Amino acid sequence: MTVSSGTALVLGTFDGVHIAHTALVKEAAASGQGLRVTALTFDKVPGSVLGKNGKERQILTCEDKVALLRRAGVGDVIVLGFDKVLSSMEAEDFFNRLLATYSGAPEPEAMASWLDGRIARAFTAIGDYPRWIQSSAWPFDQGEPLVFIAQIDLAVADCAALAHIFHDDTSLYLFLKRNGEFEIVTQQY
Repeated sequence: MTVSSGTALVLGTFDGVHIAHTALVKEAAASGQGLRVTALTFDKVPGSVLGKNGKERQILTCEDKVALLRRAGVGDVIVLGFDKVLSSMEAEDFFNRLLATYSGAPEPEAMASWLDGRIARAFTAIGDYPRWIQSSAWPFDQGEPLVFIAQIDLAVADCAALAHIFHDDTSLYLFLKRNGEFEIVTQQY
């Protein structure tokens, strides 16, 4: 599927497929004559991955969401697996550059599989991926994601000296830039 030619792409979680989602699909279809509307969505709501203890739940099953999007006028639906790696992207810029390189088969399943592989290769970690306390904050340098090195979790209750520096439990996330410099992201509860 070549998204830039003859396709109007709508991107979102689309949980519930409510009236605003339907309006978005209709607006995308009306934006040009003969454009096929394709929806890019996720298999789960971001809150189920990013929310506290993963307790946010979906309104619809993925299958129901696809059916409702098609009923709203979407021709193809591409479903990506939503995880912490995907949530960590500077989404619009990175995703647009990624889509511009796609030249594979027109079936949505082929594009989704290709995207999953490309995202996994772009966000690398030495060992485990970060366990974000707050929303993900994967840093980029010159439009490319940094390499995740390690996470250090600091519990204020376990070390009185930390109470003078941090007001709450804190996690430090160490990333490596391509030029060998380090970047640290700090998050607190």
